[in-house]
Amino acid sequence: FMVYLARLSDSATIIPTIADALNFQFQTDGRTNKAQLFAYLAPKQLYLVLDNIEHLLDGVHLVQELLEQCPQVRLLITSRERLKLTGETVYTLQSLDFPTWETPQELQRYDAAQLFFETARRVRPNVVFQTAEMQYIARICRMVGGMPLGIILAATWVEHLAPATIATELTRGFDLLETELRDLPERQRSMRTILDYSWQRLTVREQDVFMRLATFQGGFTRAAAQAVAGATLPILVHLVDKSFLQSIAGERYEIHELLRQYAGQQLKKVEALTETQRIHANYYLDLLHNAEERLAGTEQLPVIHQIEADFENIRAAWQWAVMQDEYRLIDGALEGLFRWFWLRRGRQQEGLALLNMAHQRLTPDGSKEMRSLWGRIAVRMVEQQGPWFVEPTVVRDRTERALHIAEEQEDKAEIAFCHWVIGLTIVSEGRMLERAAIKPANFHYERAIALYRTMDERFWLAHALEFQGHNFRQLEEYERANRILEESLTQRRIQNDRFGMARSYREIAWVRFFQGLEVDTIQAAETALAMQLEFGDQQGIADGQFFLALSLLCCGDWQRAKALNTPVQLFATEVNNLLYKRWSAIITTIVTAMERHMRDRGLSGCAFPNRFTPFSPKLFATIFSVEESDIYSHQISLRRNVRKIAQVAANVAEKIVALQFAAILWVHMGNHYRALQLLALVASHSSIVDSWVSYLPKVMTLEPTLREQLAPAAFAQAWIEGQALALDTVIGELCCG
Repeated sequence: FMVYLARLSDSATIIPTIADALNFQFQTDGRTNKAQLFAYLAPKQLYLVLDNIEHLLDGVHLVQELLEQCPQVRLLITSRERLKLTGETVYTLQSLDFPTWETPQELQRYDAAQLFFETARRVRPNVVFQTAEMQYIARICRMVGGMPLGIILAATWVEHLAPATIATELTRGFDLLETELRDLPERQRSMRTILDYSWQRLTVREQDVFMRLATFQGGFTRAAAQAVAGATLPILVHLVDKSFLQSIAGERYEIHELLRQYAGQQLKKVEALTETQRIHANYYLDLLHNAEERLAGTEQLPVIHQIEADFENIRAAWQWAVMQDEYRLIDGALEGLFRWFWLRRGRQQEGLALLNMAHQRLTPDGSKEMRSLWGRIAVRMVEQQGPWFVEPTVVRDRTERALHIAEEQEDKAEIAFCHWVIGLTIVSEGRMLERAAIKPANFHYERAIALYRTMDERFWLAHALEFQGHNFRQLEEYERANRILEESLTQRRIQNDRFGMARSYREIAWVRFFQGLEVDTIQAAETALAMQLEFGDQQGIADGQFFLALSLLCCGDWQRAKALNTPVQLFATEVNNLLYKRWSAIITTIVTAMERHMRDRGLSGCAFPNRFTPFSPKLFATIFSVEESDIYSHQISLRRNVRKIAQVAANVAEKIVALQFAAILWVHMGNHYRALQLLALVASHSSIVDSWVSYLPKVMTLEPTLREQLAPAAFAQAWIEGQALALDTVIGELCCG
């Protein structure tokens, strides 16, 4: 895999750039981008080519860490300076093979000469070189040392000069090409003469445009070139023809890094760098500002792609604005930037890095403009980080101060946003405390929703409604949750916010799932997945596939569930995501149990005879708790889910299933005697109950485990006592437990 680093200006962007080259998307699972990428690469055997790392040597420790943590990954790194690592083996890259003589024989077999001919024919398609000219072409190739860029730039002069003249011109100023003088910048030691002569070939207007194009990072569009550098289409075409620019698919342009640096030096000479950077920053931060509304509606996906294509320019523009304390520019771009990386979850840490850069330059005690910007950035950082990455006291302090500033300045939109974030953080903290804070959070959601309604702000209104609906689902107030989520969906439909619609459908599907509504659940889940596929959001797609597989299992359609689980497994393995690995493994466990039950009973067909009832989602939630019950927090979840399935068990078969999981719970709690009593009660109903649940590994191993834990006499006594228990009495105890 090729990883191009030349366009980067900050070593912090090495990790995201490697991820882009691998088509790897970061997840919002609490791990750093570096940890996720290294986890992804750890089991893989591949080659990475890191091209042009010399200007990012402060990040060279990443190379050492990658080699240590990913032993099967091999790195080929190009640099003009040694990395000075113990594992470094240095190979000097040779230039293209070029002739050491000036006679025309067999010139075509040299790579350098072939490149010269190909380039010359692009600028003069009908050119025919005479035999007498071959010696000069050989000389040119030798004089530029076979360096491809030097050959290309030399050959472009064929449009205006004969090879003999080109060779003569190079002779007059070629002393730096092979110099070893250390007082010259390393990137200029072999190309300055070539670049100087190339520069002189440009008109004054072309020079002015090209040196301003040096401000761009990682390519640019024609519109951007015109706005920042005053480039007209004819000038861009001329620069492409003269090999100063590369045209990419006719839509974007790129500059070779050496050329960009050379042009930047020319820009400094005429003292136009600061002014051009200002224009560049205004252009790209205005692009973010104008994207704000477009990110909420019909143009959502193309705008996301546009921002991604120009993110290096946006990063440079933001950095310049921060260092120049250009609060107006930052404030105008903030919402567009936030919406973009909110929608593009894999870019979250990059977005947070930009927010943090600005946040560190600001203070809540400065001017009104500075205070406002500090509050807006602080609350958005909290929304993305929450109490998972920041101390809860810091979270509360930032959100409360941000809300106070917004109220002080009577900024209704920001007041609403602060209330939404406060509600979100309360829930996040409460989740760690068994959701104790869900109801208090709704107070803040209500405040946010009321304010958004008065402003007709549909984008964030829909988000606040979605999170409030999620809260009521957690409280098992399903009808209320459904009404709120339907309104969230309606608001998003009005805007054609398809990313948001997918989120609403997903939440609605979860509500219908816990209501036991089969058709509605499947329909909403399939709709959400289809929209997530539109966006190419790998984590969202995996979420959708997992949930749809789970829903299909509730219906007994294990074959479709199995098919959907396969890409989830592949995704989990590809990115080395432990959560998705665990989820997909549990789905596989359930499918295997259903398959074995059908085989042993001589059943056939694609669907298992199962009904999607209110008991079904509770059952599958309990299975997940069982599989994760080695974690203390999930033991609490298992106890809660056992109580719930006991409460909704409507027949003997469902009550027996509840007993099986209650027995597992007692094993985890160390009461093996009680666990065996429940297992004996289950066995006393075996003649009338036949369930695939009995084929789950942790259910199948119950009896052998208890035989190991209990003495034979105790085992026999517990078994007798268990078979004498009354089923409904035990279920009643579980309902209250």
